[in-house]
Amino acid sequence: MKLNIPNRQRALVIGAGALVALYVLDTILIEPLTKTWQAHTLEIAQLQKSVAEGHGTITRAAQIRRV
Repeated sequence: MKLNIPNRQRALVIGAGALVALYVLDTILIEPLTKTWQAHTLEIAQLQKSVAEGHGTITRAAQIRRV
């Protein structure tokens, strides 16, 4: 099976264009979204810890008032 040189060049250009498009997509969209998700995960963990501490304070409210 022999490819014509123009067909081969066209396939190479399409392949190179696809790789460039994937790189740009990764740089512009995927990487910032990943960083945002990681930041949100950390913030959610901190908020859950804060809520747990608040629940603990509420359950110890009567004891704290006595002291």
